[in-house]
Amino acid sequence: MRLRPVMRKSLSQCTPSDLGAMLLLGFLLLLQLDSMKAMNESSFQEKENIFCSEENPPQSTYGANRCFTLCNRSSPECNSKVIESYWIKIEEELAKKETIQPLLVESMVSATVHIVHTSVFQDVSFSFSPSQMTVLPSENEKKAPDRVRLPRSLFERLRPVMSSVRVVLMVINIGEGDIFKGQQRGSSVLDNRIVGIRVGSEPVRDLAERVEITFSHEPQLQNLQCAFWDANKGGDWKSTGCSTEQKINQTICLCDHLTFFALLLNPIDASTEKTLIQISLAGCSTSLCFLILTIILYFALR
Repeated sequence: MRLRPVMRKSLSQCTPSDLGAMLLLGFLLLLQLDSMKAMNESSFQEKENIFCSEENPPQSTYGANRCFTLCNRSSPECNSKVIESYWIKIEEELAKKETIQPLLVESMVSATVHIVHTSVFQDVSFSFSPSQMTVLPSENEKKAPDRVRLPRSLFERLRPVMSSVRVVLMVINIGEGDIFKGQQRGSSVLDNRIVGIRVGSEPVRDLAERVEITFSHEPQLQNLQCAFWDANKGGDWKSTGCSTEQKINQTICLCDHLTFFALLLNPIDASTEKTLIQISLAGCSTSLCFLILTIILYFALR
């Protein structure tokens, strides 16, 4: 009962200089707290960067997934080559291991493992939409906007050595950073999405019947090009062995090997842009001439 009067009395006895000193002390305390917070964030950032460097590569898919965010922040400690190699290795391991969960889900990466019998009597199709990465019945194949079709002949050539094979599908959202961006200047990966396909533990090349990858997308004014990731010489996107069938809302890639695939959005090159400008200028000049001629004839015939 006595506490409140005493406090009221003590506060009333404070001079303006005392109040100023209290405010200054509170301000200095806030500055100290902000400094400690910044130091903690910097320390946490350094801990994250450790797992994305060449000296200390990621030790788990969770850690490697976080590296996408670090690379998007343009962190100097982020090594995109390390992250690219890590996910390629993860895809290889998924194809080799016999006892592993058939599903990998991270915020930027999704992967599924399917067991397919090599004695299949028709092509095998999969949906690679992150929300539905499943085997597609032949009658529902066209209903999936994003899909992969593996030819029957691919499994037939594996039949002499195995009765079934592991098929790995991996979809990666590479974000806005440097991961899986390659060395081609001016080109960009459409929707920042790449798709990895692997059948068995050995590389698949020189297919007589090509693999079909269908990407859905919004209508594009620029040309799209199917490309695959070549990990040699620092990593880059190349189109050798792939053909492109671009349509309004989807593009079909036909490739004779298996790896990571993407659609590259190729800007108009300088020579083409110059030609288009010249055509536009010529058209505008012609239209202007006819407009002037029309005006002259109009006044002459009045």
